[in-house]
Formats: sequence, structure tokens, C-alpha cells
Amino acid sequence: MGNLFPSMCYLVSRDMDLAPGMVMADAGTLGMVIGGWKPGSPGVPPWRDFPHHALVLTAAGRARYGDRRGHVETLGPGDVLAVFPGLEHWFLPERDGGWDEYFIIFSGYTFAPWMTEPLLSPERPVMRLGQVAYWLRRFASVMSSQRTDGPLETVARLHGLLAEVARSATPQIHPDQQAWLDRARALLNDTQKRVSLGAIARQLDCSEQVFRKRFGELANEPPGAFRERARLELSCRLLTASSVGEVADRLGFCDQFQFSRRFKARYGVSPRMFQRL
Repeated sequence: MGNLFPSMCYLVSRDMDLAPGMVMADAGTLGMVIGGWKPGSPGVPPWRDFPHHALVLTAAGRARYGDRRGHVETLGPGDVLAVFPGLEHWFLPERDGGWDEYFIIFSGYTFAPWMTEPLLSPERPVMRLGQVAYWLRRFASVMSSQRTDGPLETVARLHGLLAEVARSATPQIHPDQQAWLDRARALLNDTQKRVSLGAIARQLDCSEQVFRKRFGELANEPPGAFRERARLELSCRLLTASSVGEVADRLGFCDQFQFSRRFKARYGVSPRMFQRL
């Protein structure tokens, strides 16, 4: 990639010695931005509590991401991972040799509104953008060491990138459709009632077949898959204070053995092992 993508390390501090090629823009309390290219990334093992925000663009290879909210996804070329302060997480390569990434780390109060609006959210840490070459150049254009302007301009360019990432990752649907989808998700997320998909469809004034089709088109996943993922993500939080059996019963699994099988299939470890991490 040439000099456009400098080598990076993960540590961030205003007092740190910058590694060769690292690009840093410090605009004081307005914001600090560090960015660069990292080929062959080894990833981050469980669990890292990173104090800053970050955007990580996968350029080549594949990685697996997971966090304490119970979210687990595979990242491939063109996917962007948003990292949030205080949310313990990990991401590791699927194969030896790591993967190539460009990432931008940022902090400062000018970025706070991005976290209070539903644009960048821990509920959706992975965004599928595609067009790897385009996004590599967009990320690099924020931090390019070839620029001669100051840190305030870098902060401003990052705001522009955040807006473009959020807009590109969010499907544009009609407000009425969004309201319908929000209600459907809320009904599927109600772990106390444990109602069937048919009963949810009736509450939405449609047949189960129409419900399945419409939800899949708007949410890009079947309603059953959404409910399963939501239950398992909630189980990760409940396991910090409850036994495996209690969590299985609360979330409506047949028994703790069924819950343990589903949990391990998704996260690669049993619920008891997860509690010990």
C-alpha cells in the first residue's frame, strides 16, 4: 500500500513515543485522532477494555469478533468494526497469519454526539460496507501524513468519515417500515412472554408467512435467527450474576443442556467456561 498506509501499534496516549509512520492529530480537548495501516494483525485476545473509540476496516483476510454484550460476528474484507470505550471485547484471525486492517482511534468531546445518536451503536458493532479499495482510501485520507494542515482539520475529516460510514451502513427504509421493524424486534425480544412467531404476527396484523418474509427483508435475517441471537446475547449479561440453570429457565430453553449446546455453538465455549473468563 506504500507510504499511504503507515505501520501502527495499538497503544494510545498523548505522552507516547510514536512508532515510525504513525499519524497522530492532537486538537486538545476537541479531539485526538491516531490512524494507520496494520498488515498481518494478530488481533486482540479476550478480554480488552479499550479506553477510546475506534473504527477498524478489514482490508484482507477474515477475523472473528466478540464482546461482553454477547455479540459475535465474522469480519471480512470491506467490513468495519466500531470499538466502544468500556465495552470489553476481542477479535482474532480465523487463520494463521492474521488479517490486514486500517484503523482510526479517536477520543474527545466533539465525538460524543455520535454515541448518543443511533448512528454508531454497541448493538451494531460490525458494519458491512464492501468496496475495499474505496474505503481504504477514505480511511487513509483522514490520516495521510502527506497533508500539511493541522489537527483541527483532521478531526473535521474524521467527522465526515463517520457520517459516510454510518450512512452507508444503515439501510434507508421508510419511517413506517422502521416503526414496524422496531415493534417486531421488541416483541421478539420479550423473553418473559415467550410467544410464538404466529402470535407475534397476529399482533402485527399479518400472517406468520408475511411476518417472516417482511422481517427478513427489513432486518436482513429471519425472525427466528434474530430471537436466538438476542436471547444468547442477553444470556451473556445474565451469566455474570445467575447460574446456568437459572439463565436457561429465564430465557425459555427446554433445559440447561439445550442452552449450553446453543451457547457453545455460537460462542465456542460453554456457559460455565464463559463465566470463568
